[in-house]
Amino acid sequence: MTAHSVVQRAARLGHGRGAPWVRRAWTALIASLAVVGGRGLGKLLVGENIIPVTLFGWMFYLGTIVMNPLLGLLLWISTAPYARFFYLDLVSGQKGIPDGIPDLTLTRMCALGLVALLTAQVATGQRRLVRFNLLDWAMIAFLVATLPSLPLHYRGMTKAVVLMTEGWVIPILIYFFAKNLVRTRAQRRLFVAVLVFIALHLAVIALHESLTGDIWFYPGDRLATYSRSLHRLIGLLGSASTFGTTFAMLFPFVAWAAFEVKNSALKLILFVIMNAVALSIFFTYNRASYLGFAWALLVLLPLYPRARRYLLPIVLVGVVIVALQWNSLQSSAVVAERIKAQGPVEYRAEVLHKVWPLIFKSPILGRGFDNFSYIYEREALGHLELSPVYYFPHNTFIYVWFSSGLLALIPFVGIHLLVVWNCWQLYRHPRPDRGVEKGLAACMLAAWGAYLMQSLVTDTIFAYYVTMTFFFLAGGVLGARSQRRLSDEESRLITESALGW
Repeated sequence: MTAHSVVQRAARLGHGRGAPWVRRAWTALIASLAVVGGRGLGKLLVGENIIPVTLFGWMFYLGTIVMNPLLGLLLWISTAPYARFFYLDLVSGQKGIPDGIPDLTLTRMCALGLVALLTAQVATGQRRLVRFNLLDWAMIAFLVATLPSLPLHYRGMTKAVVLMTEGWVIPILIYFFAKNLVRTRAQRRLFVAVLVFIALHLAVIALHESLTGDIWFYPGDRLATYSRSLHRLIGLLGSASTFGTTFAMLFPFVAWAAFEVKNSALKLILFVIMNAVALSIFFTYNRASYLGFAWALLVLLPLYPRARRYLLPIVLVGVVIVALQWNSLQSSAVVAERIKAQGPVEYRAEVLHKVWPLIFKSPILGRGFDNFSYIYEREALGHLELSPVYYFPHNTFIYVWFSSGLLALIPFVGIHLLVVWNCWQLYRHPRPDRGVEKGLAACMLAAWGAYLMQSLVTDTIFAYYVTMTFFFLAGGVLGARSQRRLSDEESRLITESALGW
């Protein structure tokens, strides 16, 4: 007897005279299984051996990917930051894992799983890839152009390949995953719903930490204060700039969902989430995040008419309040200790002054992948021995140029320019058949600006989740430009097939 027939027989019994007893029996069985399973899982979690927990987690994620690649991708992206806190990452030398073995993280496992599945589907004719465009080729050209700099890494090629994979390869793969899996109007609505969910759970963590000082998911190696009076957000994502940039990129999509939804109760909930995200950006005390948020507002107000209806009054009230309270605001800790802080500006100015002679020793091919700190100490600062402090250019474009030369910088700049071009083309020629109206195209343009602001003052290759989120957004929105137009019936059939309805 198959499992399906057992379920059918149980369902038939549930409508007969013994229905109450059958329901009670099923309830008791499920409760017993939950108690036994929960007890067993609890023992594993508090025990020394975490590998069974990790394997179970991997099976769950990879099983979801195999059964439904779109839902697997959405599950992975929305929960990726929690992996290391729930034993889903096997890191060499930690939790009894022997030294020397390669780190096996949830992100790497999910990326490999999706690559293997989509490759098999394409090879067997079950799936056709969305046609390539200039943005896709720019991403591929950037990755290829970076390869010659990898063997020059001062700590060995293996370290360079790992950083390259985490920082650039996986986010670009996520772009292609989203582009090929988010295809219809219904799937794009689900995509936006997941973005709202990500913004919500990150905002809960950020606001809780900011208001209580209690850190959830503490990474263990980060300083929790910015200055004498201000707390630095470090829970889960590990950095206030990572929090701030992620919030600034997600805010437009949360706002779009709030403005477009028809249900009054859901609209109220989305407005609460939108304001929680905006408040969370404030508590990052990160100037680049503030600028990214300002860029998002400046893009949404002129390009998205519904945003003007809701956001313009709030922005005008905020401007008036700031103008009236300017004198007191200037003496506040936020302005005095963070917005007016000169130390970070002076450091970046010093780096910009000293880095050009180092770059122009090899401007075409670069000085070696991720070699900035090593070379900067030796040649710019004159250190005979490397110090424990790791020096950064704090500018992603300089980082790319220094590491891999103009050979990689040109396609990297091309990626940014082509994102803007595709946003603008989608704004001028929206794809409602694919679920991308003008407002959603404007949201993507706003998210790009937030990512760019942070890229100009930090090295986003090390902010894995920020870069993953940006390329996820680009694939989920801009992929509509490369997809052929569908009839309503075709869109319905694709959605039902992809979501398993």
